[in-house]
Amino acid sequence: MKLAYGVTVTDNDISEHIHGQPGPHTINPPIGHLSLENQQRVQAYIMHAENNADYDPIPGVSQLILALSAINIRVGIVTSG
Repeated sequence: MKLAYGVTVTDNDISEHIHGQPGPHTINPPIGHLSLENQQRVQAYIMHAENNADYDPIPGVSQLILALSAINIRVGIVTSG
């Protein structure tokens, strides 16, 4: 997949550097060659895109959270981010 700044991300890049990895590990390989200013621009774009994306919940999760809440079990939701 061809991205901005002439960066190409392959399926191998995704499996080795993106899935289940912390942000800096994910972002550095494809954009590490860019100037610090451009790296920051790319990171800002990624943060904006992730924070504004629509996600579908995993089926059954909403019901589980509501059921746990109904019996006063506190729930925390986290991501790998």
